Amino acid sequence: MIFSGTYLIGLVISIVLSFFEINIFAYYIIVFVIGFLSGGASSLFVATAFYKSLINEGNALLMITIGLSAAIINKIFYSTQALKEDKNKKVYVIHLVFY
Repeated sequence: MIFSGTYLIGLVISIVLSFFEINIFAYYIIVFVIGFLSGGASSLFVATAFYKSLINEGNALLMITIGLSAAIINKIFYSTQALKEDKNKKVYVIHLVFY
């Protein structure tokens, strides 16, 4: 339910933004925030914005990278909080990054 909600948020935001002309840096911030919630939703947002010709290929690739990086940061943040204290968190984070 949470993931479908973030996909819906990404889709609605991209449709609403198609009626407005905003700065490209605002798109980067929006992608990071959506990516922090869900990496797939940020990819959907970027794909929709690219399909509607709101962004070009170069910006789309950068935005996908930013959105998925935000999803990785989110995964590292929440999974290290749930990790038991006797485990080595640095090794766990390195494994997550390379995964």
